[in-house]
Amino acid sequence: MRLGIVGAENEPLSRSIGLEVRCRGDVGLVSWPETLPVRRVGAMNETRIVELRKARGWTQEKLAEKSTVTVRTIQRLEAGNDASLETLTLLARALQVPVRDLFADIQDATLDDAVTNLDRRTALQQERRRTITKGLESLYYGVGALLTLGVLAAIATDLWPNIALLIVPGYWVGGWLLSIFLLFVVVGPRLDRKYPLSIQHATE
Repeated sequence: MRLGIVGAENEPLSRSIGLEVRCRGDVGLVSWPETLPVRRVGAMNETRIVELRKARGWTQEKLAEKSTVTVRTIQRLEAGNDASLETLTLLARALQVPVRDLFADIQDATLDDAVTNLDRRTALQQERRRTITKGLESLYYGVGALLTLGVLAAIATDLWPNIALLIVPGYWVGGWLLSIFLLFVVVGPRLDRKYPLSIQHATE
Protein backbone atom coordinates (compact mmCIF):
# COMPACT_ATOMS: atom_id res chain seq x y z
CA MET A 1 0.00 0.00 0.00
CA ARG A 2 1.15 3.56 -0.70
CA LEU A 3 0.04 6.62 1.18
CA GLY A 4 0.29 10.39 0.87
CA ILE A 5 -0.49 13.09 3.43
CA VAL A 6 -3.43 15.47 3.49
CA GLY A 7 -4.96 17.79 6.09
CA ALA A 8 -7.24 16.86 8.96
CA GLU A 9 -10.15 14.56 8.05
CA ASN A 10 -8.50 13.72 4.71
CA GLU A 11 -8.74 17.32 3.49
CA PRO A 12 -6.42 17.99 0.50
CA LEU A 13 -3.45 20.15 1.28
CA SER A 14 -4.39 23.02 -0.99
CA ARG A 15 -3.99 25.27 2.05
CA SER A 16 -1.17 25.43 4.57
CA ILE A 17 -1.69 22.54 6.97
CA GLY A 18 0.71 21.71 9.79
CA LEU A 19 2.32 18.33 10.16
CA GLU A 20 4.45 19.44 13.05
CA VAL A 21 3.09 19.49 16.60
CA ARG A 22 2.80 22.87 18.30
CA CYS A 23 3.37 22.48 22.01
CA ARG A 24 2.89 24.60 25.07
CA GLY A 25 6.30 24.56 26.73
CA ASP A 26 8.30 21.62 25.38
CA VAL A 27 5.73 18.94 24.78
CA GLY A 28 2.37 20.34 25.79
CA LEU A 29 -0.95 20.87 24.06
CA VAL A 30 -1.10 19.58 20.49
CA SER A 31 -2.46 21.80 17.73
CA TRP A 32 -2.52 20.06 14.37
CA PRO A 33 -3.19 22.87 11.92
CA GLU A 34 -0.17 25.03 12.72
CA THR A 35 3.53 25.67 12.11
CA LEU A 36 4.77 23.54 9.19
CA PRO A 37 3.16 24.46 5.87
CA VAL A 38 3.29 21.58 3.43
CA ARG A 39 1.97 20.75 0.01
CA ARG A 40 0.32 17.60 -1.16
CA VAL A 41 2.97 14.91 -1.11
CA GLY A 42 3.95 13.90 -4.60
CA ALA A 43 6.08 10.88 -3.77
CA MET A 44 3.98 8.14 -2.22
CA ASN A 45 5.07 6.11 0.77
CA GLU A 46 4.82 2.38 1.43
CA THR A 47 2.67 1.61 4.49
CA ARG A 48 2.35 -1.43 6.76
CA ILE A 49 -1.11 -0.76 8.20
CA VAL A 50 -2.65 -3.98 6.87
CA GLU A 51 0.34 -6.01 8.06
CA LEU A 52 0.29 -4.48 11.57
CA ARG A 53 -3.48 -4.90 11.88
CA LYS A 54 -3.42 -8.55 10.84
CA ALA A 55 -0.46 -9.27 13.13
CA ARG A 56 -2.76 -8.38 16.03
CA GLY A 57 -5.59 -10.45 14.59
CA TRP A 58 -7.77 -7.36 14.24
CA THR A 59 -10.48 -6.71 11.70
CA GLN A 60 -10.83 -3.28 10.13
CA GLU A 61 -13.73 -2.67 12.50
CA LYS A 62 -11.55 -3.50 15.49
CA LEU A 63 -8.78 -1.15 14.41
CA ALA A 64 -11.35 1.58 13.78
CA GLU A 65 -12.73 1.11 17.28
CA LYS A 66 -9.30 1.16 18.90
CA SER A 67 -8.08 4.18 16.96
CA THR A 68 -11.38 6.11 17.17
CA VAL A 69 -11.49 6.65 13.40
CA THR A 70 -14.19 5.39 11.05
CA VAL A 71 -14.11 2.03 9.31
CA ARG A 72 -14.31 3.91 6.03
CA THR A 73 -11.10 5.75 6.93
CA ILE A 74 -9.35 2.44 7.64
CA GLN A 75 -10.54 1.09 4.31
CA ARG A 76 -9.30 4.18 2.48
CA LEU A 77 -5.88 4.00 4.14
CA GLU A 78 -5.47 0.31 3.40
CA ALA A 79 -6.42 1.01 -0.20
CA GLY A 80 -3.54 3.49 -0.39
CA ASN A 81 -5.47 6.77 -0.13
CA ASP A 82 -4.07 9.88 1.54
CA ALA A 83 -4.39 10.55 5.27
CA SER A 84 -3.73 13.32 7.75
CA LEU A 85 -0.85 13.00 10.18
CA GLU A 86 -3.42 13.21 12.98
CA THR A 87 -5.14 10.10 11.66
CA LEU A 88 -1.83 8.28 11.34
CA THR A 89 -1.05 9.21 14.95
CA LEU A 90 -4.32 7.69 16.13
CA LEU A 91 -3.56 4.49 14.23
CA ALA A 92 -0.01 4.29 15.55
CA ARG A 93 -1.26 4.82 19.10
CA ALA A 94 -3.85 2.05 18.73
CA LEU A 95 -1.29 -0.34 17.23
CA GLN A 96 1.26 0.75 19.87
CA VAL A 97 4.00 1.57 17.38
CA PRO A 98 5.76 4.82 16.45
CA VAL A 99 4.21 6.63 13.50
CA ARG A 100 7.33 5.81 11.47
CA ASP A 101 6.62 2.09 11.88
CA LEU A 102 3.39 2.52 9.92
CA PHE A 103 5.58 2.97 6.84
CA ALA A 104 7.73 0.39 5.13
CA ASP A 105 9.43 3.24 3.31
CA ILE A 106 9.17 7.04 3.47
CA GLN A 107 10.28 8.62 0.21
CA ASP A 108 9.06 12.16 0.79
CA ALA A 109 11.47 14.43 2.73
CA THR A 110 8.70 16.63 4.16
CA LEU A 111 6.83 13.65 5.52
CA ASP A 112 10.04 12.12 6.83
CA ASP A 113 10.84 15.30 8.80
CA ALA A 114 7.29 15.55 10.12
CA VAL A 115 7.20 11.92 11.26
CA THR A 116 10.62 12.23 12.90
CA ASN A 117 9.52 15.33 14.77
CA LEU A 118 6.23 13.77 15.84
CA ASP A 119 7.89 10.58 17.10
CA ARG A 120 10.40 12.68 19.04
CA ARG A 121 7.66 14.72 20.68
CA THR A 122 5.68 11.59 21.45
CA ALA A 123 8.71 10.07 23.19
CA LEU A 124 9.23 13.27 25.19
CA GLN A 125 5.61 13.38 26.30
CA GLN A 126 5.64 9.72 27.29
CA GLU A 127 8.81 10.29 29.32
CA ARG A 128 7.26 13.30 31.07
CA ARG A 129 4.17 11.26 31.87
CA ARG A 130 6.23 8.37 33.24
CA THR A 131 8.25 10.77 35.39
CA ILE A 132 5.12 12.22 36.97
CA THR A 133 3.43 8.87 37.61
CA LYS A 134 6.66 7.35 38.98
CA GLY A 135 7.06 10.38 41.24
CA LEU A 136 3.57 9.93 42.66
CA GLU A 137 4.23 6.23 43.14
CA SER A 138 7.50 6.97 44.96
CA LEU A 139 5.67 9.47 47.18
CA TYR A 140 3.11 6.83 48.14
CA TYR A 141 5.78 4.28 49.05
CA GLY A 142 7.97 6.85 50.80
CA VAL A 143 5.18 8.13 53.03
CA GLY A 144 4.13 4.55 53.75
CA ALA A 145 7.64 3.53 54.76
CA LEU A 146 8.04 6.53 57.07
CA LEU A 147 4.59 5.97 58.58
CA THR A 148 5.34 2.28 59.20
CA LEU A 149 8.66 3.04 60.89
CA GLY A 150 7.09 5.82 62.94
CA VAL A 151 4.26 3.63 64.20
CA LEU A 152 6.63 0.78 65.06
CA ALA A 153 8.93 3.17 66.92
CA ALA A 154 6.01 4.71 68.85
CA ILE A 155 4.75 1.26 69.88
CA ALA A 156 8.25 0.07 70.82
CA THR A 157 8.72 3.08 73.14
CA ASP A 158 5.23 2.69 74.61
CA LEU A 159 4.08 6.04 73.24
CA TRP A 160 1.23 4.34 71.45
CA PRO A 161 -0.70 1.17 72.30
CA ASN A 162 -0.31 -1.93 70.15
CA ILE A 163 -3.66 -1.27 68.54
CA ALA A 164 -2.02 1.62 66.70
CA LEU A 165 -0.35 -0.98 64.49
CA LEU A 166 -3.63 -1.09 62.54
CA ILE A 167 -2.70 2.30 61.11
CA VAL A 168 -0.07 0.64 58.93
CA PRO A 169 -2.28 -1.73 56.91
CA GLY A 170 -4.95 0.97 56.89
CA TYR A 171 -2.58 3.33 55.10
CA TRP A 172 -1.31 0.77 52.57
CA VAL A 173 -4.77 -0.50 51.62
CA GLY A 174 -6.56 2.83 51.82
CA GLY A 175 -3.74 4.67 50.08
CA TRP A 176 -3.64 2.12 47.27
CA LEU A 177 -7.39 2.41 46.66
CA LEU A 178 -7.21 6.21 46.82
CA SER A 179 -4.26 6.31 44.42
CA ILE A 180 -6.16 4.19 41.87
CA PHE A 181 -9.15 6.53 42.13
CA LEU A 182 -6.99 9.64 41.74
CA LEU A 183 -5.06 8.11 38.83
CA PHE A 184 -8.17 7.36 36.78
CA VAL A 185 -10.38 10.27 37.82
CA VAL A 186 -8.00 13.18 38.47
CA VAL A 187 -4.36 12.63 37.50
CA GLY A 188 -4.89 10.54 34.36
CA PRO A 189 -7.29 12.93 32.61
CA ARG A 190 -5.05 15.90 33.42
CA LEU A 191 -2.02 14.12 32.00
CA ASP A 192 -4.06 13.23 28.90
CA ARG A 193 -4.83 16.90 28.35
CA LYS A 194 -1.29 18.08 29.02
CA TYR A 195 0.49 15.29 27.13
CA PRO A 196 -2.01 14.05 24.50
CA LEU A 197 0.65 12.22 22.50
CA SER A 198 1.39 10.04 25.54
CA ILE A 199 -2.09 8.49 25.66
CA GLN A 200 -1.99 4.73 25.22
CA HIS A 201 -4.99 2.75 23.96
CA ALA A 202 -5.69 -0.53 25.71
CA THR A 203 -5.23 -3.57 23.49
CA GLU A 204 -6.67 -7.07 23.74
